[in-house]
Amino acid sequence: ELSADITYIGERCFENCGLMDVTFEKGAKRTGNPAEALIIGDGAFAGCTQLRAASVAAPAAALGEGAFAQCTALQRVALPQGSAVPDRCFAGCASLAAVSGTDRATAVGERAFQGCTALKELTFGTELKTIGAHAFSGSGLRHADLGACSGLHTVEAAAFSGCGDLQSLSLPEG
Repeated sequence: ELSADITYIGERCFENCGLMDVTFEKGAKRTGNPAEALIIGDGAFAGCTQLRAASVAAPAAALGEGAFAQCTALQRVALPQGSAVPDRCFAGCASLAAVSGTDRATAVGERAFQGCTALKELTFGTELKTIGAHAFSGSGLRHADLGACSGLHTVEAAAFSGCGDLQSLSLPEG
């Protein structure tokens, strides 16, 4: 568990390390004030092949590109409240099966969940605006619910390409 006093995890800070679980404490500093926001740098935990769970559900947290890419044992993630899932954030996380907080996500970046073959179902909420190119390509998605995404205005090229198991996709009306 990392202290609420930490506000920045540098780029590639824990890359290729042996961490098994990462939890960001929900302390007093997580107030939503940008000066106190937790920022996880690009590739901060990339390649941590023993990492099984990550909880970054603290308010005002921001993830960097590829923050958890290639964490092949990662099974569960709790996303920050009201944030974007940046480019390649979970790319190559083949064991990722459960992602909470997608109901508050504002954007899904390019290749964010590419190759997440254990990921079977995702539901997004009203705040989702964009889905980047190849966002879910090659994933194991069977069901994707975008029905509540009334502000969704962009789904880029090949967002769901290679999702051979995709059985249902709910889109917003209009």
